[in-house]
Amino acid sequence: MKFVILATGTRGDVQPFVALAQGLIVAGHEAVLAAPGSFEPFVRSHGVSFAPMGTDYAALLESAEGKAALSGNPVQVVRILRQTVFPMMRRMLDDAWEAAQGANALIYHPKVLAGVHLAERLGVPCFIGTPVPVVVPTAAFPAPAFVGRSLGGPLNRLTYAAVRSGSRPFRGMVTEWRRTRLGLGPRRESEYTHGGRPIPVLHAFSPHVVPPPADWPPEAIVTGYWEA
Repeated sequence: MKFVILATGTRGDVQPFVALAQGLIVAGHEAVLAAPGSFEPFVRSHGVSFAPMGTDYAALLESAEGKAALSGNPVQVVRILRQTVFPMMRRMLDDAWEAAQGANALIYHPKVLAGVHLAERLGVPCFIGTPVPVVVPTAAFPAPAFVGRSLGGPLNRLTYAAVRSGSRPFRGMVTEWRRTRLGLGPRRESEYTHGGRPIPVLHAFSPHVVPPPADWPPEAIVTGYWEA
């Protein structure tokens, strides 16, 4: 099978997927990792095929625009979203479509907005891969980095809804991209389901470090660390 892996973010986001690609290759599959161009030397040095996808987040944060956004000035934030972030995200969507050609299955980081839409267009299975337990809601603990302590069961679960809402500003752009690039109509199901079923979420950490919560569904799978 040909697996296309879509990853973005910092090195901590991308590096585990290099190890995943290596494991797939050892198992006899073809694997292509799509990530920001700055990761190309690192990915290829580990014997993994590479496809460029989107802009380097770290470079954006170090830029004048990124530093202005972090200042918290709402006027600056809106301007940067319109002038920098939205075009960057649209390029990532288009690059992901190019990288996904010929895929038999897709694995993608939660920050990659294209994943489930590409799986729908290509008619292939898809999997979310994440190095931290930020995707699947649980009452056991809040979404990592959202707060520093447990808020109690119902509020812990609510933090995951807040994390998932992070893609909301881009929904109009994604809908337009689905129509013009993929030839698809508006999406009728959740971003976390495919073909009416929950998308399996592969958690790249040890169950000894983060024991799987009792309220996680079967599609939340803890695999152990992916180490390159």
